[in-house]
Formats: sequence, C-alpha cells, structure tokens
Amino acid sequence: MANSTITFFVNGNEVRVQNPDPELTLSTFLRYKLNLTGTKLGCEEGTCGACTVAIARWNALEKRARFVSANACIVPLYLVDGALVLTVEGIGSQKRLHPIQERLSSGNATQCGFCSPGFVMAAYALLRNNPTPTADEIRAALVGNLCRCTGYRPILEALESFANPSGGCCMGGQGGCPCKESTKENSVPDKEPLLICGLVNYEQMRKFDESSEIIFPPKLIMQHRQQSFVLKGKRVTLYRPTSLEALSATFKSLVTVDRFVSTGIKMRLDHSMNPSPTANAVWLSIQHIHELKNVVVSDGIIHIGSGLTISEFVVAIRAHCKSEQYVSTIDELFAKYSSDQVKNTVSWSGALSSALPTSDLCTLFLALNWRIRLLNLSTSEYRTLTADQFLSGSYGRKTAMESVEIITALLVPSVPKLGIAAFKHGKRLGADDSVLNAAASYDEATGSCRIVVGAFQRPLILDKSSACASFLIAKLRNGECPSDSIASAIDADFEQFSVENEFDYKKRIAKAALTDMLSVLAGTVQEGGLSITRNALEPLQLFKGSDPSISPVGRPLRHAAADRHTTGEAEYVDDIRIHELKHAALVLSTEAHARIISIDPSSALAVEGVLAYVDAKDIPPGGKLRPSLSPLLMVQDDTPVFADGVVEMIGQPIGCIVADDVETARRAAQLVNVEYEKLPAILTMEDAIVAQSYLLPKPMQFGKSQEEVDKALKAAPILLEGELEIGGQEHLCMETQSSIVVPQENDEWTLYTSTQNPSDAQYLCANLLGIPVCNIVVKVKRLGGGFGGKATGDHIARAPAIVAANKLRKPVSCVLHRYDDMITTGKRHPALFKYRVGIDDDGRLLTVHVVQYIQAGYSMDHSVLIAIMIQYADACYRVPAMRAECWALKTHTCSNTGFRGFGRPQTFFFMETVMAEVAQRVGKTLNEVKKLNLFNEGDRALCGSTIRNYCLPKCWQELERFSDFDKLYKECEEFNKTSRRIKRGVAISGTVQGLTSHWFEMGNAHVQIMLDGTVRVNVGHVEMGQGLNTKMIQIAAAVFKIPHEKINVIEMATDKTANAFPTASSIGTDVCGLAKACEKLLEGIQPHIDQHEGDFVKALMSAWIAKVPLQANETVKVEREAHNMPPRELTYFTTGAACVLVEVDCATGEHKLKLVDIIMDLGDSINPAIDIGQIEGAFMQGYGLMTSEEIETDCNDQITNATVSGYKIPTVHMVPERFRVKLLENGKNYPGQIYRSKGIGEPPLLTATAVHSAIRMAIDSYRGKVDFQRLDSPLTAKRILNACQGNLFPSFTSIHSSFFTHSIDEMLYFVALLLIFFLFYGRSFVYKWKSFKRRKRMAALIPGDDGIPLFGNLFELGRNSETMPQSILERAKKARDQLNGEIIKMWVMHQCVFLPFTGEMMQSIIESTEEINKGEDYDILEPWLGRGLLLSGGDKWRARRKLLAPTFHFTMFSGYIDIMNRHTKILLDVLENQSRKEFDIYPFMKRCTLDVICDTAMGKDLDSLHHPEQPYVKAISNIMRLGMKASMQPHLWSRLGKWLTGWQKEHDNSVKIAQDFTNEVIAERMDYLSRGEVDSNRKALLDMLISEKEQSNLSMEDIREEVDTFMFAGHDTTSATLGWTIWCLSHHPDMQQKAYDEMKEIFGDDIDRDCTKDDISRMNYLDRCIKEAMRIFSPVPFAIRQLGQDLQMGPYLLPCGSSLAIAPYLVHRNERIYPNPEIFDPDRFLPENCNSRHPYDYIPFSAGPRNCIGQKFAMYQLKIVVSSILRRFKLKSDRDFVSISKLAEVVLKSGEGINVVIENR
Repeated sequence: MANSTITFFVNGNEVRVQNPDPELTLSTFLRYKLNLTGTKLGCEEGTCGACTVAIARWNALEKRARFVSANACIVPLYLVDGALVLTVEGIGSQKRLHPIQERLSSGNATQCGFCSPGFVMAAYALLRNNPTPTADEIRAALVGNLCRCTGYRPILEALESFANPSGGCCMGGQGGCPCKESTKENSVPDKEPLLICGLVNYEQMRKFDESSEIIFPPKLIMQHRQQSFVLKGKRVTLYRPTSLEALSATFKSLVTVDRFVSTGIKMRLDHSMNPSPTANAVWLSIQHIHELKNVVVSDGIIHIGSGLTISEFVVAIRAHCKSEQYVSTIDELFAKYSSDQVKNTVSWSGALSSALPTSDLCTLFLALNWRIRLLNLSTSEYRTLTADQFLSGSYGRKTAMESVEIITALLVPSVPKLGIAAFKHGKRLGADDSVLNAAASYDEATGSCRIVVGAFQRPLILDKSSACASFLIAKLRNGECPSDSIASAIDADFEQFSVENEFDYKKRIAKAALTDMLSVLAGTVQEGGLSITRNALEPLQLFKGSDPSISPVGRPLRHAAADRHTTGEAEYVDDIRIHELKHAALVLSTEAHARIISIDPSSALAVEGVLAYVDAKDIPPGGKLRPSLSPLLMVQDDTPVFADGVVEMIGQPIGCIVADDVETARRAAQLVNVEYEKLPAILTMEDAIVAQSYLLPKPMQFGKSQEEVDKALKAAPILLEGELEIGGQEHLCMETQSSIVVPQENDEWTLYTSTQNPSDAQYLCANLLGIPVCNIVVKVKRLGGGFGGKATGDHIARAPAIVAANKLRKPVSCVLHRYDDMITTGKRHPALFKYRVGIDDDGRLLTVHVVQYIQAGYSMDHSVLIAIMIQYADACYRVPAMRAECWALKTHTCSNTGFRGFGRPQTFFFMETVMAEVAQRVGKTLNEVKKLNLFNEGDRALCGSTIRNYCLPKCWQELERFSDFDKLYKECEEFNKTSRRIKRGVAISGTVQGLTSHWFEMGNAHVQIMLDGTVRVNVGHVEMGQGLNTKMIQIAAAVFKIPHEKINVIEMATDKTANAFPTASSIGTDVCGLAKACEKLLEGIQPHIDQHEGDFVKALMSAWIAKVPLQANETVKVEREAHNMPPRELTYFTTGAACVLVEVDCATGEHKLKLVDIIMDLGDSINPAIDIGQIEGAFMQGYGLMTSEEIETDCNDQITNATVSGYKIPTVHMVPERFRVKLLENGKNYPGQIYRSKGIGEPPLLTATAVHSAIRMAIDSYRGKVDFQRLDSPLTAKRILNACQGNLFPSFTSIHSSFFTHSIDEMLYFVALLLIFFLFYGRSFVYKWKSFKRRKRMAALIPGDDGIPLFGNLFELGRNSETMPQSILERAKKARDQLNGEIIKMWVMHQCVFLPFTGEMMQSIIESTEEINKGEDYDILEPWLGRGLLLSGGDKWRARRKLLAPTFHFTMFSGYIDIMNRHTKILLDVLENQSRKEFDIYPFMKRCTLDVICDTAMGKDLDSLHHPEQPYVKAISNIMRLGMKASMQPHLWSRLGKWLTGWQKEHDNSVKIAQDFTNEVIAERMDYLSRGEVDSNRKALLDMLISEKEQSNLSMEDIREEVDTFMFAGHDTTSATLGWTIWCLSHHPDMQQKAYDEMKEIFGDDIDRDCTKDDISRMNYLDRCIKEAMRIFSPVPFAIRQLGQDLQMGPYLLPCGSSLAIAPYLVHRNERIYPNPEIFDPDRFLPENCNSRHPYDYIPFSAGPRNCIGQKFAMYQLKIVVSSILRRFKLKSDRDFVSISKLAEVVLKSGEGINVVIENR
C-alpha cells in the first residue's frame, strides 16, 4: 500500500500527518490544527511576509542544517515533509524573549504588531545561517516583509545591530553621544545638552548565540532522504516519487498526469482560485527526487539540478562559476528578485517552464543561450536544448518541452567566454516584480551580441538592436558617443508590440536598459541607474529629557504589548478560537451598476460543508438594511449591508456563504450565480462632473464670498490658474477586515471585531437586527492597523456575519481575503482641484479660489465629512482672501472613506503645487516662497479658528539648521550640473493640524484599583498601533505614582466604556479622560496614602474598608474656559517640517530617497519613542501616497492591482539612508491638554509632500526649463519618466507676424465665410469658448500666426486640395529657416492644427498608445466605413487590431501573392491596348488594386479592369469625390448645406450601393463557408471575420465595416503609390534601366513568370525606387489625430482638444533631412544613408501603434505590379516632373492624371 504519511518537526516536536490534502497550506495547518497563531495571514499570496517561518533541512554534503525563510501561506504542507519548521512561538516567549524579539520590542520596532512575527522569523532564518551578516544582507532578508506602521527605520536599526559592524548611531546617553557631537558631514552641527540622543542602546542586549537555539532533530538527520508517497485530497491527487526511476515508473502507471509540479507553490495557488468542487487533478511532483537536487561540475559545465530553488541556483553560480563578472551580474539581478522567502521556495525550473516575460531567469537564460537537459519519461531518453530551442512557440508562453518530458538540469559554462550584463525595472526601487527586465551577452571573439528584453507576452531577442550593438560597443571603447541608432533599432524591434498596454513606457525603459548594458559590456564608465545598495542606516532621534516629578510620563518606554507582538502572543480577531465557529465568505458584485435579475446559490449549497446562503432577505423583521441611517449616530451613511435589487459597484456585497471552514466558504461563494441587467455607470470624476452626479445638491463652502474673491483676483498683479489631481490610497492594514459574532442567551451578542469605532459597531448591529443596543457587547483587544479604514469599513465583514449568525444561531466568523478586502472597502478619496490664485510680485499669496471634487463612490460613508475638510485648504499658509468649495461626487465605485489625515493630504498637496507654481512665476526658490507665506501666531485660518500654540516657523528655522538645508540645496545644484541622467532634488514641507475639536471630545475611561496595588484600565478608544495603551499606562502610573509595570490596559469593550467617539483624528490620548478618572480616585485614597506614609497597598486596604470607591468612570471635556479659550475653537496646533533629498533616474523614472530630516513640535511628549515611531511611520505612508501607491483600474473600474504584490507600498529598500527625527524643545503648549502634550498620529504624514517637491526639482533640472509643469500624484516611475522625457529642447520664440497678406477678393471670401460661420457654428463656438481660450493660450508659444479672427489661417490653405499642401510646405520652410523650428501651428476657425515636420519632433505622437484617435476630418468616411479599424479609437481599435493582425501574417502571403499575380496579368493585357500613346495610367492602377483587395478581402472577383462601369466601382469613386468636395467647400460643412445642394442625397445613394454590395458578398460567403465550399488554403479576410463572429462577439455590421475599411485602405493608397512610382521611373530612364536590369537578373527573359516571395525579397533596387517615390509623393500626405489630453512634443505642451497632423509630406520634403528633396534619388535608401536619419524621418505608412497594418501586403503588391510592368514595357513621359499638380486628398493624387507612354520591350 502506498505511503500517505508525512513527517516533520515543528518547534522541535515531531508531527505526523496522515494523507494531508495537497492543497492544504502550511499556514492553515499551523494556525488551525496546531493553534500556532503567531504565523499571521496578511495577503495569502506570499508577498507581505506576515506568515514567515523558518524551514530547515539537512544538507548531507555540508553536514549541517540549512535554514531558509518561507511564506507559510503559499507553501503546501506536503513540501515540509522531512523538514524542521520553526515559528515565532518556538524561538522565544514573553517570559524569555529571543535576542531578535528583544531587540525589536525594545527598539520600538512594533506598532500594531501584526507584521512583527514575520520580521522576527525572516531575521532568524538569516542569523541561523550567518550570525554576523552585513547591513545589506539584513535588508535583503527583510525585503519580503511589509510593514504599514513603523516606516521600517526602527526595524532596520534593531536588526542591523546584529551586523558586524552595525553602523549607525551608537545610541549614547544624555549629552554623551559621540555621533551627535562628531563633526563629520551631515551630522548634527552643535551639541545640544538638553536633548537625549537615541532611544535604545543595543549594546546592553543579549547577543545571538546559535548554541542556545533549537537543534536540528537527529531523527531527520538519519532519515534525510524521504520516502515516496501518494496524497489524495478532495480535488487533487499528488504523487511524489524520490528517484528518477520511481518517477518514470509512476508516470507510466498513471492514465493521466495533469501537471508536473516542482515545488507546486504556483500550481496550488492557481488551482485554489478555481472554485469548482469537481476541479480534480493529478499532479506528479519532482521536488524530492534526489538526482535533481545536486550541482555537478564536469567538462567545464555546471549541471544545476532542476529540483533546486532559485536561491540555490544563485549559490551554485556563485560557487562554481569562474567569471567574477558573471557572478556579480547574476547576484545583482537576483538581489532585485521578489524576496528571499520566494527565492528560497520556488524552483528555477518552474520559472523557466513558465516562459513568462517578467521572469528574470527566462530573460537571462535566453540572453546567454544556456542549455537545458530534458528527460522523456515514456522513453527514458534525454535530449539537450539551447534556450533558443527551448523557448520556441507562440509568444514564448509555450516551450519546446513535450508533455511527457521534465527538466533535469541547467547547463552553465563554468568558465564563460561571454561578457554579460543585466537590467531590471520594477514599479518601485529595489526588489519587486519586473515591469521590464533585460539581459545581454557579448562574444569578444566574434563581436556578436545578443540582447533580450522581457516586457510583452514573451522574452524577446532584439535582433536589430543586437545587430548594431557590437558596432556601438566598439564606439564606446574608443571614447565616442554612440549615435541614436540603438534607439532606432529598439523602435523597430518593439514595433510588433505597439498595441500592447504601456508600450511607450516600456520602450523607453528598454532604451535605458540597453544604454546601461552596452556600457557594461564595453567596460566604459557611464552614468548608470540607481543602485539598491545603501550605506549603513544613519538614524538619529533627539528629544527632551523627561521631568522626574511626573515619571514615567515623558520617558521613551517601549510599546506595552511589544513583547507579545514579537513572540506572536498578541491576539487579533482571527486568532480567537470559538467552539463550533462557522465561517462566512462574501458574494460580491461583478458589475459596476446593474439590476439583479436572479440569484442562484444552488451550486454553492451543493458543496460539502456549506451551511447556508445569506442575503438581504435574511435581515430579521424590524432590522434595517441601511443600519447607519439613524438619529443616534453622528455619521449618517446610506451604505446597505447587502445589495437589494441593484448593485452600484464592483465588489459590493450581495450575500454571503457560510461553511464549516474558510476555504470551503470562499470557494463556494464564487459558485453563486448572479444574473444582471446592466445599467449606465458613472465611473470617473470627469463623468460625474459632466452628469452633475453629486451626493449633496450644493458644495461645502468656506471663506470669502464669490464676489469678494473675484474682486481680489482681478486686483492681483499676477494671476495663476490650473488643475491638478491626486489619486486614492489603499489603507492596506496588515490585518484585513475581520469579525467574529457569537450569539448568547436572551438575544444577547458578543462581537470580536477589528474596528476603530466599537460604539458605532454596537449601534449598527442593534439596528441591523432590530434589537436593543444594550444587548450587544463589542470587544476590541487591538487592531492590525487601522488608519481610518476600520471606522466604517469594518462593517463589511461584521454585518454579514451577524445576519448569518442570527439565521443559523451559531457563532460566525468573517475574515476577508486580501483581494476581497481591497475591492470592497473604501480608500482615500481621489481629488481633482481647479484653482485660481492671485499673488504679488514677491510671491505673496493674496487670494485663492479653489474648487475641489472628491470621488465619494456609491454611498455616503465619510465623504460629506471629507468634503468639509476643504476648510483646511489653506494648509499652513496665510491667504488674506480665500474661497474653497468641495463637491462630493457620486460614482458607481467603492465608497471611499476616512484615511489618516482625513482630507488634509489632498489639500496640502494642492497648496504644495500652488507654492511650486508661485515660485516658478516670481523666480524665487520654493523654500523662499513657502517661508514668505507661512501662518504666524494669531492669524485667522480658513476654518475660522485662530492660529495659537503654533510653532511651524520655529520648526522650519530649526530644520534648516538641523539639515544644513542651504548647503544641501547648493550641493544639489552642483550635482545636477555635472550629472546628465541622475538628478537630485531637495525640499522642505511643513505640516499643521489644529486639535482638538469640540465635536470630537467624547472619550471616556474606566479605572479599577485592585487591593494588591495593581490597576486595570479600560478606555473608550482602541489600540491600533499608535501606542495609546502605552501612554495610558504612563499617565496612570504618573497620577498614582506607582511603577508602570503595575498598570494593565485591557481590551476596549462597550460594556465598560459606552458611547465613545471613534479612535481617529490624532486625539486618542487627549480625550480619553484617563487622568481625570485617576485623579478622581486618587482624591479619595490620598488621605489613606498619607496615613500609611506612602504605602500604596496598605492605603488601598484602608480605603476599601472605609468604603472609598476604588473604581471610576470619567468622560472628558477639554478645559477651555479656565484658559480663556473660545468654546468652539481649536486649542492648539501640532506642527512640524521635513527636509527631503531625492535622486531621480530620469531615464527610467525610478527615484531614491536619500535623506529625511524631520522636526516636530509635540509639546511635552508623553512618550518620545511612541511619538517618533508615529512620525516615521506617517511620513513613510505619506511617501507612498506621493509616489508608489497607485490604484489601477480597467475601463469598468475593476481594480486590477487588488493584491499586496500589485499595490506598491514602500519597502525596506525605500527607507532613506539618513532618517533623523528631532522633537522640538521649548515649543508652545496648551496648558489645558494632558501633560501639555500634542496629538501626533496624522500631522507627520503631510510632511511627505516634500518628496513631491523634491522630485519636481530633479525633473525640472533634467528638463532644463523654468516653466511650470503639472505633476499629479502619485509620482510613479512611469509618471516621472513621462515628465522627464521629451522636454530637452530649447524653447522657440513665437511668431507674431503673419506669413501672408490678403487681397480684396480674399477678404470678400472671408466675409462670405463669416456669414456661414455665424449661421451654422455660432452656437458651437460659444459652447466651446472656454476650451478655445485654453488652446489659444497654450498655442501662443508655438511657431505660427493666428491668422484672421474667427477664421484663422483657413483661407491661406487655399480653396482646393492642390494649393493646400504647397501653402503648408511654405509655412514650414519659413518656420524652419527663420526660427530653426520643427513644428508649426495653423488655425482653422476655432480649431488649432499642429504640424511637426521632423521625425524626432513627431516621435511622441507616433509612439503614443493613448493619442490614437483620428481627427474630425475623417468623420466624412464614417457613413461608409463605420467605426472599423481605420476610424475607431481606444479599446475598440486595440481589440480590432489584435483580431485582424493574423490576416497579415507572413503565412497568409502565399495565397495573396497568387491573387496579386493573377490580377497583374490582367492589368498587363489591358495596358497592351494603350501602347505607344500617352494616356493616364492612374485609373488602371486604381482598378487593379481594387480587384486585388476585393479578392483578398472578400473572396470576390470584381474584375473592374474589364468592367469599370460596375455600380460598386462607381459608388466608391463617388464617395471619395464627394468626401473631398465636402471637406474643401465651407458651405458643405453643415448638414443643412449638404441637403440644400443635393450633396447628401448623392452621397447616401453611393454609400448604399457600396454597402449593399458588401452585405451581399458577406451573405454569399457565409453560405459558402457553411457548405464547406471555400478553399482552406485561400481564405479571405472576410472568412476570418466570419469564423471569429461568435468568439469575438462580432455583429454583421462589425464585419461589414471592417471589410469596407480594407476595401478603401487597401486600394486607394496602393494605387496612388503605383501611379507615382510609374511617374518617377518614366522620367528617369537611367534608373528605370537599373530596375529593369535587376528584373532580368531575377527572371531572365521570362516576362510572364509569376513573382514569388523569394523574387520579391531580391528586388533591392526596385525597393529603393518605390520608397523614393513614396518619399516625394507621400501616399497619405497628412494624417490627423485628435488630442484627448495635453501632449508634450519637444519643448511644447500641445493642448487637449487640438488636432495634430502626422505630415509625411512635410517631413519627406524637409531639406535638412533630404537635401534637394524634389530630386528622385533611390540611393537615399541605401543602408548607409538611412542610418544617419531618425527612424521617423521616413513614414510612408505612418509608424508606431497606429501604423498601417497592411504595409507588407502593399509592398508585395507594389513590387509585383511594377516589376511586371517593367519586364513588359518601357516607360516614357514628356511632362514636367516637378510641376505636376498634386491634390492632397485622403491620398496624394495628381490633378492632371499620371500621363505616360508605354512601349513593349
């Protein structure tokens, strides 16, 4: 019988598990089977590190155990067979802390504590292998662990104390810190004896001693080779052999094997997402096959076994590869690979098998063309493949590995001959998933180079880039600066991915990658990107010493629960164990706005273990679906518990499934079938503004009246106006929304819930069930993070749980999966600001009018309160006349909610941007302008409160001294002068927050004194990491004058402290009322203390006997009257400032935070350690808001990065090297506050706006411009790169003089046009006036005059299509010659058209994947072509482009060539009748191309060459003629004009004929296909569309419009090019002869042989002739794009709403690019002549994402037709070559025809 038992050890104890389910994870087993709840679940995807454990296995070769860190949430339990697993509980306890636990807890490195066990175990695994690691090794070990609270500084400082040397501050005592007193650079300059330096002295703590650790079990040493086993789970059967022989035998014995799995981690994760209970699979594991776990070196080859992890792969390279450059490059690449936990558990072979572009290993593998060894399990034969061979297949997702094969080894040369380089770019600095990776190899002997990039679909060998790399390497080695040819090569290599998302962004990154790698391969010193290697952390904490009379208040005590945090003993909701607990999982909406037609839970209810489906129908009678609508609640919120009939966001709870376990509930919830009827959805702020979708009918308004502010703006010397936007922010609390609901007797309930608002939770649950509030008790021990997200968001988990528990009368838990948590809960509100600002010449603010729009979501939540926060829009600046308004927008998105700062981060960001614009305008530094405008004591803020107890100017001044700001600023400027790529920026930003508001002063405290002298405290606020309980302990100890160890703060419970205010707004310590409760008790027992001479315990017994109360409950009221404070004003202002220095890589958009210095005024801090931790954590959270944290959504507002890996919060790699905090001494305190302290939780977050300003400085330095640039937040790498790129050109002077003068006749024509304009366009003009003004203002800086009012340059374009191109060309020449310009503008009535005339200038529009919408000029074609590929834009265009691309795959061309040859022969026969006489050849070319495209597109032989009068042929001709007529004649620009002149009728008739013909052919073709009468080898485009009809959801109209589009585009441009090529050759007999000679060489004397694909490839000279003809006579002279947003083009910002012409006609005739452009010279296109030109200097078929999809098709046809004509005829013409009339219609045609003479050869 097959073995099915796994054996392993946990914390030294043996564990045997019989037949574990292969889908069971280690974390689930540890938490729910062994009750080791210290292993937390934060993400369940292996990203956050909260579940980190140490896993050890015996290494027989090294004769020692190797420890690795691993994410228990993704490790299948079966993988730990034969291993020792250590959890946080196993290495220490609260009674005896491990040295790691001691340093983290004593080092103030915990706040909420949820992530702490993971950090402990990551460090533990490192120290077990390396007891004295370096600081870099420690940081690398921690990069897979995330913390949302601390900002990482104390964690790094604590753990780096194990490093040798540890670095950083020595943490000396008061006045005796040599670090503080040193004179080294960046130190604190002066000794400050009143301040204490440092919070902790790690030298006094225990060292790590490996000898005292748990030993590796001897039993596992003896049995280190595991046995084979078979595990049979509910859905998966896993076979795990332990040898290749057993593997082969097992494989042959099985009927089917669904997957070979290495570690099985990814496969288990993928399989877990399939909810079906019948998703059965058979897996065959190769992980424990001993032959695959070895590294062997033989014959100069390193054989790396496929069973090894990525970490072991790197170790093998490091140990056995003899090339230092090889090793260091691979080390550096994998230092950025995800995390140690992942590298330690996933196999390299699994990574290669995935063949994913984001796999760093795949890219490296292909670049070096390593070999891989495969074993065929059916035949037992081996084969070896190169990387090229292995990664073959469609888009690289398929490998050459057969289904019966496994990878056995990777073969790497031990003495490599190749030089290598690698590159990796993620969304945040340091270890991260790849956005783009690259690797390159260089063979010195041959000079050959191979470059591979992973970005789209598959790892891609850049053929063209590789080809020119050796040339560039040689140039670099000679000290030359290489040309832009590598950029051109990348453009060509990337062209195939032009329709992919982020194409432009990734191509730019690829160019940076190649620049870096070529520099490495050349061995030259070049300025590279940012390194993740950092100096040792340089922390510093300075604070005032405490007053002994009130000790322990003022002392930096560690967090009261820190020891429990680090030992895993701290209990969170999901750690609580309740008997018979059931589990709920939410059923969520998949539509943004829809009516629910039906809900069918039957499939879910059929799953074993499922108990019930619960939704709105299960709310008991008397209960409320919207329980937050109650007069008893301060915040009125209309959010329903469940959707009832209509869903209003993706992720809205519809119901829930209750099951026996969590996994069953979650899977079953996905099986509930909901049928919807979609309703219109408002998804963006822009949509809501247009629809006037507001939560309230009026905005929140503060400040001056509209009239007053308008008057002030008018009087201001300088007026600024603009817009900016800041995105939302995910709370990402490490503990997701969690609740356990326990029914009791008498309809009473006990709730354990992760909420910041226990009182509201109590009331809401009572309202929901319709029972008395007193029946419900809510208990909250602690939160794993809150930040505002658990003030209302907690209801999402709790409400369904209590409805389910009420229905089943059983305890129910609802703990949200991370994905569910992220898509259902509200975020920080995205905000849009529109502002007008008046300033004086010095930069002093005079007046501000700001209108803010916040995206509220589908319900109220906190949005109205957030809107009220616009009253703080003045931030920390004095504005004499200010008006602020805020609209809360209702959208069909998640209901956004409060987040740390509560609306202030948005307004502070707004004012930070205003300050930057002011500084730019008046020519001062940003720091000067900010200081000029700061509030002063006594000023009146916008909110109406007086600024008092305020120290921001003092903090600012002290910070400038502390950071040596002036020196930093000068150093930045000097650095930026010499560094071209890396730029630095430095900035100071301030924070101010008024506290406390009388509305929020509703805290209470309950104190009980025990007779043994201990005290138990319960306060009405929640401990969520902010250190509230620690401060409560200090306050109580100070009042009672007893040791703080005797105080215990118990859980917040509503049966002890009822009706409390939410824990929020930084006021917990201020309003809890603890001091008053303690003082009240002390008053009663003080006489007894005096009686017993201070003996507290004796005094208590005496007081008890005397019936003196020993417990008290007190509700606070902040004292105002006694201190002459107005009753409703803010009592004090917490202030501070941060100085930030950043480095920005302007080639990639990455940035690095170099240093952060912060000064905060906290009054007299109750606990400096807690407060400094809050400062650092808040700053880093604000840093994420400003930079890396971006919520990404698709077009339906589905969040696309709702995972911890996808949403980028800061990591340890983003912590600055220098992170210093100083608490201001001798600030201004409010005596009415508790111990004269100030609130701290939120204000420091606002200082992170300094990061934004510092990055702005770096970007501006790179751009070399002084103009103000709008920079929205967050400044992600992509957004920074976009801001940096395309801004390196000098500004050109505007042209204000007109190019032309006007005659009387022309002026009369203007008058006629004026009448037409007012008749038909007056209304439109008025409507678009505002947009027009903006375009006018922005266009003023661009060369070109404005023409005549209203009409612009309309008349100068000429009255027909013949004069227009020459007019534009003349204007371009003047702009180029007079102003050295590269772009001109022209006004056509109210529309501005920009025309760039160099390829370099056009690059931004050509490469844009966003600006792809055609201009209005093309609308004339829409009645015929619909919105097919030519006219569509956005997602439709991308989808159609992908659908149609296979039609032009090279495999289709053989059939097309046959068709082209056949119709060309017909053309030749027809032309025979025209021999020896002059005739217009163009109509014949047009009919031939029409026949070809009709045959290839529709499978229809039109034969228009023989039947030119066919209705369809005439109809197409008429459509084109009428379209051009309408575009050139103003009286046809309106619908009325078209009808009055008969144009419309004629046009409609022609369109009907054309479309009827197409529809008939479609119907006919569908009939043929259904009967199988179509040759499978000769399928037309139409056949492909019909076959895709169902799969791609194509309608008949969709098919028709694509066929008609191809009919139009496929014949018109080709026929024009054929005509112009014949024209050119007929005028240049010498070149015609050379082309004919080439034909003779290819075809001999056979003039009738068909052209083959090989023939076409040999027509090199003819190819140059055709290209030169297309250069002179560009087939599409102008292609108009309509700009949907502002576009940076060179030095100019082109305004949204304007038109931009891609103008081959201008570029191809630019004399600076093509000297003597009118001369026909095919040799311009010799390779050596092309290399010096920009790739977009020749664009006959356009380029970039919107290039011509059929350009290869067209070139084939051109060569076939022209070569066939040349073989049969000689061409002549007596007409003048240059002066031929050229009509710039849709294509460039001749107004007089292409008149030539042909003669038979």
